[in-house]
Amino acid sequence: MTSKNILIKLSGVLAIVSLVLPTVVLAQTERASTTRAKQVAGENFCARITEIDNKLDQRLNEREGKLSDRRGEREVSLKQKRADHDTKLSGKRSEAVARREAQFAGLEEKATSSAQKAAVLAFKTAVNNAITTRKAAVDAAISTFRSGVDGAIGERKTAVEVIRLAFKTAVDKAIEQAKADCAAGKDGKITRDTLMSSIKIAREKFVADLKAIEKPKVNRESLISARKAAVEKAMADFKAAMEKARADLKTSI
Repeated sequence: MTSKNILIKLSGVLAIVSLVLPTVVLAQTERASTTRAKQVAGENFCARITEIDNKLDQRLNEREGKLSDRRGEREVSLKQKRADHDTKLSGKRSEAVARREAQFAGLEEKATSSAQKAAVLAFKTAVNNAITTRKAAVDAAISTFRSGVDGAIGERKTAVEVIRLAFKTAVDKAIEQAKADCAAGKDGKITRDTLMSSIKIAREKFVADLKAIEKPKVNRESLISARKAAVEKAMADFKAAMEKARADLKTSI
């Protein structure tokens, strides 16, 4: 092999090395920096344990505040919907009373004999009784439905609170253990990793427990069905009573 060829090959090798070496050195430097950063984080962990505890408490309090705000908004919305429904129902009932009184006045005007007047009075009594019975049944169905919804919401609220307290207790326990480990002089990185693992486990359990709670929607659907059945029966009974009252009036007049 000539000196010229050797120089050419050597130049090629040096060129490759010059390209690869910075990359290798950079990679090694980055790994070293990352490792050192983790070591520093571990070393500083115990010195910052009180700060970390305060930040965790702050985050939990902020989340609890948001949860409370959303719950309050839902409660206000539910109350408003019920109030709007009651106002609308009351308006319809008032309109029905006005129409009914006008109908009664027309019948009384047409009744001339004592028998006809007695028949109209009997009709009025039968109609009013049917309306009173229907109103009571409908109001009871609405009240039962609302009580059921409130009960389901209350049960879920209690269950969520139990789960929330369990999560907070687990986090507090993990923090106290980390503080104890730091005070005992245990490795900061290991203590930090143990704390993060404990919080992760507590969070996963918190999420799983929340999913396991029966949602109010399930109870709400059954309550809606029960209310619908009760109202339909009230309407059917009212219809039958009205048909009889009209038949009796027609026979008498």
